Amino acid sequence: MIDLPLFPLNTVLFPGMPISLHIFEDRYKKMMNTCITERIPFGVVLISEGVEALGPLAMPYTIGCSARISQVQPIGQGRMNLLAVGQERFEVLELDRESQPYLVAKVEMLPMTESPRASLVSQGEKLRQEGLRYLEILSQVGDVQFDE
Repeated sequence: MIDLPLFPLNTVLFPGMPISLHIFEDRYKKMMNTCITERIPFGVVLISEGVEALGPLAMPYTIGCSARISQVQPIGQGRMNLLAVGQERFEVLELDRESQPYLVAKVEMLPMTESPRASLVSQGEKLRQEGLRYLEILSQVGDVQFDE
């Protein structure tokens, strides 16, 4: 179990996928500066209730994805554009709304249980079998004449 700063959004992040963020709120400027200087990840969580920006802290869903900052472009007044990459799924066990101006959570990482390649091969084989079945049905229907 680790403490992870959370960035609630109206979008979902997946492991291995990039996300571009424009950081302009003071609470998230502070959070991202901490992540950059301490070289720690942050968590992206889908908003369950509330708003993404300029309001009270939103209530997140309990499953999210950690993200590691890969590029930062300062744009003045502490604002920045950054690129981060999704790392690992996690589950929020406990929310802390008091210690920082942003959400922090105690999270448990949820490593993938099977390699993505093995899963893709398995799903691809199932899809191939269904496709062949569909083509067989179409070929049988193609032989039928319909009266108008």
